[in-house]
Amino acid sequence: CNDFGAGGVSVAVGELADGLIIDLGAVRKKYEGLDGTELAISESQERMAVVVAPENEAKFIAAAAAENLEAYRVAVVTESPRMVMRWRGQTIADLSRAFLDTNGATKHASVAVPARECAAPAAAQTLRGMAGSLKSASRRGLVERFDSTVGAGTLLMPFGGRTQRSPAQAMAALLPVLPGEKTAQGSVMAWGCDPDALSADPYRGAHDAVYASVAKLVAAGADYHKAYLSLQEFFEKLRNEPARWGKPFAALLGALDAQLELGAAAIGGKDSMSGSFEQLDVPPTLVSFATAVGSIDRVTSPEFKGAGHRVVRIVPAGYDGVVPEAAGLLEAIALVERLIGEGAALAVSTPGYGGAAEALFKMCVGNGIGVKLSDGVTSTALFAPSYGSFFVELTDGAELPAASDAVLIDEVGETTEAYELSACGETISLADLQEAWEAQLGPVFPYRAAGDAVEP
Repeated sequence: CNDFGAGGVSVAVGELADGLIIDLGAVRKKYEGLDGTELAISESQERMAVVVAPENEAKFIAAAAAENLEAYRVAVVTESPRMVMRWRGQTIADLSRAFLDTNGATKHASVAVPARECAAPAAAQTLRGMAGSLKSASRRGLVERFDSTVGAGTLLMPFGGRTQRSPAQAMAALLPVLPGEKTAQGSVMAWGCDPDALSADPYRGAHDAVYASVAKLVAAGADYHKAYLSLQEFFEKLRNEPARWGKPFAALLGALDAQLELGAAAIGGKDSMSGSFEQLDVPPTLVSFATAVGSIDRVTSPEFKGAGHRVVRIVPAGYDGVVPEAAGLLEAIALVERLIGEGAALAVSTPGYGGAAEALFKMCVGNGIGVKLSDGVTSTALFAPSYGSFFVELTDGAELPAASDAVLIDEVGETTEAYELSACGETISLADLQEAWEAQLGPVFPYRAAGDAVEP
């Protein structure tokens, strides 16, 4: 499968197999008058090219029609390793795959990757420092510039709870259907990217990005077995410098290792190796977008739902403070999915930049509910990186599922009516913490109509 992005048919179809015969005349056009070359390279972002077995062609086209989508044959895969394009009965391109793979010349590049240091990037060590940091602060002013309710398909509001303050960790929306029809299926999408972690270690930062995006899907109620990824990369100009080549090399290797551990394929993406201007370079950037389709009955939001509920933490036991072991993560995911499926999970969140402290704080603000943590929760545990772990608010009477030695699952606290966070022998007003959290919002400007004067 490939998309009709830059390069049009020549890329979307031409990259699908070593040998192809492409019928440009079969490609539907938005407007008439395009010649063969224009048809071959015209972009069409809303289209996809898919390879199916001959015996499945009619079934695939019928399935697409049932979803109000056009599908038709534009090419045939051949044994001969050549890309052939035909238009109006003439062959206008006939290129060998070996030539296309190399642009006619074999290229080599040296890559240098420094030895990895398994150390987590510095994190905030106080609740106020976490809440007031740009990485963890509220982005409500930015989010409100977009209308998430267009089409009336929104399942998770960007900020949840009665105060609309708890940030959703994923987008969830009904699948679009024809007017008058109904559906119980929704799509869920989440992202993962820690700029500081990527700058410190591109391998681990990209590895964490994949883990984080999939963990957010699971926390929102999606089935990770159905997850697919799209990786968006942005790096400095590589030039002929091995150290520069090493950054995307390490990042993509980290993302690939995480994908293999999770069994989640990247089916699309966008890359750029031109993020440099004179002496300025962008930091290594790899954003993992994860998406899945599932039942809307499983969609779960992160804000606490009531006082007096138990809060449990589920975390891979083999956690070294930097990277969780894959076996533990997969079991932790399975336990969360089980609790959601049984209706035992009222709210689920997975920690991000600010560790457990950030996750718990953001679970509190949506409904103005506090949390009292057990004595076993240390200040170190509050702020340590914990990608791949989960916090779950349980229903009354819910039983904790059994877990192997690969996972730690224990009650870490209880929700409270008092809007406070009690931990490590101290009690902190969440209202004061929320003030620091929202102080970064700045002035929120109203929408302007077209033609209105724009102030500097």
